[in-house]
Amino acid sequence: MVLPFPAQGHVIPLMELSHRLVDYGFKIDFVNTEFNHDCILKSMQNRVIPEGIDMLSVPDGMDPADDHTDIGKLVGGLPAAMFSPIEEIIKIKKIKWVIADVSMSWALKLTNTVGVRIALFSTYSASVFALRMKLPKLIEDGVVDEIGNVKIHKMIQLAPPIDSTEIPWVSLGSNTERRRVNIQRVINTNQLMSLAEAIICNTSGEVEPEALALLPNALPIGPLVAPMSKLSGLKLCANEQGVVTKEEIKDKVVQLLKDEDIKARAIMWKNKACASVREGGSSHENLLKLVKLLQEG
Repeated sequence: MVLPFPAQGHVIPLMELSHRLVDYGFKIDFVNTEFNHDCILKSMQNRVIPEGIDMLSVPDGMDPADDHTDIGKLVGGLPAAMFSPIEEIIKIKKIKWVIADVSMSWALKLTNTVGVRIALFSTYSASVFALRMKLPKLIEDGVVDEIGNVKIHKMIQLAPPIDSTEIPWVSLGSNTERRRVNIQRVINTNQLMSLAEAIICNTSGEVEPEALALLPNALPIGPLVAPMSKLSGLKLCANEQGVVTKEEIKDKVVQLLKDEDIKARAIMWKNKACASVREGGSSHENLLKLVKLLQEG
């Protein structure tokens, strides 16, 4: 079973992984919320779902008239709405493995209720995931508090380093409640991490070696992001009103297109990415490790 978080940036990479696993002979039950399931089927139009992938849906706990794209409202009701239906599917279909999006980490509790084995799939960069794992320590050290307020402005010595004001949960904006909920979700995930037998990462060892070294049971199977400590673009600067103007965007686009150094590094990362997914590359070898793990049943 593959269980994505109901958002496009989460569904697509897990569907790509599902296609790869089908190539190795696996049967996939791809479980979406009813709303996302309908959206996906409509977007596919006349395209046929690949053989080996069974598209299933369960309720998301929201009323039909609610905004099902409101992630803030959606997150709170997902565990209560989805847990029991997923348990039933696992029992009926005798499913042995679940690959769950890390944003659906409540699914790790299925190991205790139905005895299924679980691997987490991270749509985040390995750097962000490593930072998530260090959140309790950041709170303990007084760098941030439980609602995401920055208490100490400094470079945090992780791998790679990051400015405390740029921690993902802090940069979500001024919505204190949203930051609090996200931080609590991260803490809850960390408490369940020991139940995950692997962390499948959408990156490669060549791209984020330092961050991957901080993650237990990491299996990087594909390159998506460059390390945060290396310049991969140009930062957009807001004006005094906090607005990024069209002139600022235009100026940075012009700089980006003219910068030969950035172009050269983009080509370098592209070549590293292509090499890692080819037969014999690091991501390809990790995919084979994942296949072997899933075949254990």
